[in-house]
Amino acid sequence: MYRPLPDVITIGKSGIDGLGVVATKDLKKDVVLGIVHIRNESFTHGYIRTALGAFYNHNDNPNCVVLDGYWHQIPVKYLVTSKNIKKNDELTAKYSLYTIKEESEDLLKNAMEANAARTEISSKYNTKWIPNAKNIFSS
Repeated sequence: MYRPLPDVITIGKSGIDGLGVVATKDLKKDVVLGIVHIRNESFTHGYIRTALGAFYNHNDNPNCVVLDGYWHQIPVKYLVTSKNIKKNDELTAKYSLYTIKEESEDLLKNAMEANAARTEISSKYNTKWIPNAKNIFSS
């Protein structure tokens, strides 16, 4: 059965603002909780927010971090615990939509420049460009 969240977390009342992500069990440091954003330039700030990403709240003293990674060669951001967390604690991370937007604009600019160069080379030598993507989670 599909579950939008792992069974170790749920959406509950937040002490910060409205609703938030809450631990249903004690969690150790360095637990990958799931994907919070999926890279897609068609969306505001260059990311699609997942169910998990919609509910975790900002905190200047967070118990989680948001890390860049890949899922099936697609750039994503993961929510990962940065310290031990007790059952019923709210999970938070330090973030700013402005940072995401700036990173998004830089990545888009670089991608557009790289695509233009690939197109020019492909046209000049009558070849097709095949991406050489690497999944950092594969062994």
